[in-house]
Amino acid sequence: MRLRASVASGAAVLAAVAGVTTAAPASASTNPPPDQFLCRTPDAPVDGFYVHTCLTGDGGTTLRAYVYVYGGRTSINLCVKIVDFHQNPVPGSGNCKVVDSSGGEVWGYPISLDRGVYYGVSDLTSPTYFYGGETPPGAVV
Repeated sequence: MRLRASVASGAAVLAAVAGVTTAAPASASTNPPPDQFLCRTPDAPVDGFYVHTCLTGDGGTTLRAYVYVYGGRTSINLCVKIVDFHQNPVPGSGNCKVVDSSGGEVWGYPISLDRGVYYGVSDLTSPTYFYGGETPPGAVV
């Protein structure tokens, strides 16, 4: 009797595992695809220089924000991050550093995301706060 119960419960577990395996979601992909950038166009004119804000993907579920500044002559604190569709910052995606506005860049941290729509957003302080712009929508699909 115990052998039959054991076999029956083993078959139920196998069926449950098989059901979970077949119900697993298809693999996700990023837009923009690997090695391509989705950037704000035109670059944002800010306080006498220009801000170029972009989003890039790895082809899987990871996105990363990037910002580049040029055309100025001062040090600024430049920041970039990813926000979701509701403009909520994605924890762990942002990064800031002091750069020269004549040509400085900051990379956000690559972060694996759930399916959805995301944007790269930049801001800076020089010492006044400025919004640096937002990319067109990117996605994990």
